[in-house]
Amino acid sequence: MKEMRLQVLPVNQRRRTAMIQSNSLEVVKVIQDRSLEASSFALLKRTKQFLKHESRWFIRHVPREENHIFNYLARMIFDWKEGL
Repeated sequence: MKEMRLQVLPVNQRRRTAMIQSNSLEVVKVIQDRSLEASSFALLKRTKQFLKHESRWFIRHVPREENHIFNYLARMIFDWKEGL
């Protein structure tokens, strides 16, 4: 099974704007479909709830091999947890 990643980043808190990035094209499509409220994934449900309160949001698909920043952050968190 392919690992799914999803990032929700505040872009402008004053204007309530957020950017969502995912390495899964299926996830991007589910989030973009605003009429699709029933999702079996808790993460997608929470993301959709969060987006209801945002004025504007952007979403984009970033293939895993191109998402160097997220990979760096994930490694950093993993290394930190290993050190505990």
